[in-house]
Amino acid sequence: MGTGPVSTLRFDPRWARILDELPENLEGLQRLDWLHRRLPPEEARQVAEFADLRRRARGKLVDAGHLWLTRKGLEQATDARVAALRAERLRRVCGDEAVADATAGLGGDLLAMARAGLVVVGIERDPTVARLLRANLEATGLEAGVICARASPHTVRTDWLFVDPDRRTGTRPGAGGRTGPRRTLDPRRWSPSLEELLAWLPRLRGACLKLPPALNPAALPLPPSLCRSLEWVSLEGELKELCLWTGELAAEEPRTATILRRGAREELAGSPLKVPPLAAKTAETVAWIADPDPALTASGLLGRFARRVSAAPLAPELGYLGACEPNDSPAAAFYRVIDSTPLDRRRVRAMLARHDIGPIVVKKRGLQETAAKLAARLGGKGSRPGLVIAAKLERSRRVFLVRKHES
Repeated sequence: MGTGPVSTLRFDPRWARILDELPENLEGLQRLDWLHRRLPPEEARQVAEFADLRRRARGKLVDAGHLWLTRKGLEQATDARVAALRAERLRRVCGDEAVADATAGLGGDLLAMARAGLVVVGIERDPTVARLLRANLEATGLEAGVICARASPHTVRTDWLFVDPDRRTGTRPGAGGRTGPRRTLDPRRWSPSLEELLAWLPRLRGACLKLPPALNPAALPLPPSLCRSLEWVSLEGELKELCLWTGELAAEEPRTATILRRGAREELAGSPLKVPPLAAKTAETVAWIADPDPALTASGLLGRFARRVSAAPLAPELGYLGACEPNDSPAAAFYRVIDSTPLDRRRVRAMLARHDIGPIVVKKRGLQETAAKLAARLGGKGSRPGLVIAAKLERSRRVFLVRKHES
């Protein structure tokens, strides 16, 4: 969780008592008024922001109500469940040996490592953020070293490394006239850059490099001699991270998709496997459609999952799978096909009318039109809501009226 340029943030640990006393039921102006009666205006504004960030962090970070956060830090923070999973893997290999978090920031990943029992040292170049990191360690009762410096082989003397390079290169326009961070997929512009990290790796026994989930790893200039594996991690159906594991931390299989959903965890590992798509006529008449988790599609392991559940793609490169029966795996949502028809407004509405369907929710792949526009254009006049899957098949565009399988 890197922090980027040196900040101008103010921080006073004495504010902890004020935050502890702040009534939970106060919002907006009431909260600010309460703070103004106890602090100078600028301090009151800063403490109000800390309080707001703590509330927003609930459900994402452990001990959110006691952490010192910044807006950028919270945006970049790893969800606690994902961070704990990674820390568990580090603990299994590194044991009692020290691990360096080279881009510690406010400590989202570092705290998870310390909580897992790892000996960890955090490197943070921003002095104010380093103070916040120390305060977060104190607030949670966890132990870790903190070094205020730019991460390099000279400041990190451990055999094991975790790094989440800062990928922000400036700002971009956002909603409501606000600006947000602009992130780059160009590894030359990360901090530390990929070139710096690759020069560092031969000194280490193992490393975990957190990469952008949308990155195509084939585009990375990795040396063929580098012992490595890749892991895509999703949480509740959202792709969260891509990690490059190197050296002794690398897995036996080159790729792993790790899916965390509703308290369950599933892993699929191996090399990409091509599974032929269904014949065009068969695809139009499937009994079940599977919508795979994004970790499967991003990792290229969808074919392996299809083979495991006796399914096949509805069309080349589409993503949806056709199957004869459902599966309770958290790696895909299965939908029973009730009816289907070509994607034609008159035919779709006739199909919906046969089942007394009115407003619809649309899931779609391979079509340019948005799901919202399709729902508005195709919705019927019946009394019941419905769910449809719209897809571009090999020879046609088709709409399937479906019902989700509840495992």
